[in-house]
Amino acid sequence: MNMHHRVPFWCIYFLFKSTRQHPKWTWRQSLCTLIFRAFIQIISLVRLRTPCDLKPGKEKERFIVMPPAQETLYTGIITADPEIRPTKIGGTWYPSRIDHSNPLKDVVLHFHGGGYTLGDGRTVDCGFGASITLKHTSVGHVFCPQYRLSANTGGRFPAALQDALTSYAYLIFDLAILPSNIILSGDSVGGHMALQLLRYISDHGAELDLPPPQCAWLWSPQCDASPPLLDPTVVYKTYTPRPETGISVHNPYITILSSPFAIPTPIFMMVGGAELNFTEVTGFFKEMSAIKRKRCEIWIEEAAPHDIFKCGNPLGFEQEAVRAVKKADEFLRHLNGS
Repeated sequence: MNMHHRVPFWCIYFLFKSTRQHPKWTWRQSLCTLIFRAFIQIISLVRLRTPCDLKPGKEKERFIVMPPAQETLYTGIITADPEIRPTKIGGTWYPSRIDHSNPLKDVVLHFHGGGYTLGDGRTVDCGFGASITLKHTSVGHVFCPQYRLSANTGGRFPAALQDALTSYAYLIFDLAILPSNIILSGDSVGGHMALQLLRYISDHGAELDLPPPQCAWLWSPQCDASPPLLDPTVVYKTYTPRPETGISVHNPYITILSSPFAIPTPIFMMVGGAELNFTEVTGFFKEMSAIKRKRCEIWIEEAAPHDIFKCGNPLGFEQEAVRAVKKADEFLRHLNGS
């Protein structure tokens, strides 16, 4: 049955609560989630790719291009593949570029999800998450880098990690934003990217004079990348490191689950109770909590599917996404004693 034949059937099928995927889901949530899942399957089959365009486009003055950071900041695993070198990347500001003429509020550095093969940080991609963050937290700006995607030439590991470091260094060294004013954020594989950057700072921050951010907000973070990378049918298999580097998919930078690490940055995690990777995220939370104790917190949105921070609007989970963002803001205010 083709998609255009399935949708009318689903519209009728989900009129009955007993046929919906979750007992608490509405008709809209059930229908939109299934359509979205079918769409993702189609994308995986055709290997749809997002082009890397460094032109401003519709974002106009909100879109900027960052040069690579100073070469000495890139070391260790981040330089393991000599064919993958730091390069200039784009990024989008929300609601506008930083204006230092006004008192600076906290800035969110957010890495978008998309299986390392889709997304660009622009409005269509990150607009919903950025808008609810700006509306329901004390944050003043959100910055979403357009990191290299693994499905494109020159985008395999560690390209995204290099770009994560480039964007963090851009905020600190180019814009002179204090790390204590930066909140590291990421949804799905963007959360995986954020955790990679935190591990990198944990491993090399002292020697590189690279301080950690104020805190991290992780939305449905990917914590165990090895199963999909080892599955030839999964679209972001292209993220796999080149064999000549000697880095396997079980490396702690890639398979973060079962590899907790110490870093002073407090971490807030959000996961949906209806997510397939629920056990993965809650398992990693327990591992990190054993190290960080009260400086690690998780919010479980009981009936939510994967990544409502990014997809809450099209899937009909806007209220759940807003509630999660408010919980993250409470976490931040508690850290600051307010």
